[in-house]
Amino acid sequence: MQFDLFPEVDELVDFGADVPASSASPRFVCWTKMQAEAGQDLFNIFRRKEFERKAGNGVFFWGIGSPLDFSRLQSSDRVDLVFSTMLSAPKSEDRYPESVLVWRKYVNATGQEVDLPPHVLLMSRATTKLGPKKRHYALVCYSDKDLALGDEGEFDPTVYRNAGPNGGKVGFSQVTSLLERTSEASTPSRYRINFRAELRQPFLVKLCDPVLLEPVDRRRVDDHRAGESATWLRFATQIRAGSASMFNEPGAHL
Repeated sequence: MQFDLFPEVDELVDFGADVPASSASPRFVCWTKMQAEAGQDLFNIFRRKEFERKAGNGVFFWGIGSPLDFSRLQSSDRVDLVFSTMLSAPKSEDRYPESVLVWRKYVNATGQEVDLPPHVLLMSRATTKLGPKKRHYALVCYSDKDLALGDEGEFDPTVYRNAGPNGGKVGFSQVTSLLERTSEASTPSRYRINFRAELRQPFLVKLCDPVLLEPVDRRRVDDHRAGESATWLRFATQIRAGSASMFNEPGAHL
């Protein structure tokens, strides 16, 4: 199965083919801390992302709230991606949001709005403390193994610094960060490596064209048990289009 995933990368991404090895970038790691979001707990989020990964032959998108600077990376770099559960409990607005968005497009390198791949289903809260949510991003991820919460040992953020131009220490409030390893002397850490994947070009996309997700469709996402990839593709298409309910009137399109 082929999708012209990112035309600006100037290559056709073949999800059915073996991905050739890229030059490793052992100094860099993208670390994301996770917790309940858009009304789903981590178990259900991972279940949904596994449906997505299977339908995309290893490729899945992981939503994040802020952009990252990947300017230091080369086009051939392959970046390790580490998922760790947050030390704090999920916020009530993430566990029980009043409204939820599903994102349908991304902005490419030329500024055009392009449909996300059909197997991708990205959700977020519809509001923030400042009002309606207008920005959301997604990491482009790859894994050749099933997505499941596990424990692969400690992750010590103190041996890294931010890979941005200032190279500052990793702050406790940072949720997703591109980090550069600067020390080998690790210290005990409460953070665990719950899952590993890889970042793939173009690493990050800015999302756009969100629509409100009605409660009935939110329940359908929670209850869905996809078997074949074709089943998931049909389901994700329905949810993104809002075809199963009477929502997404013009006034509801943000």
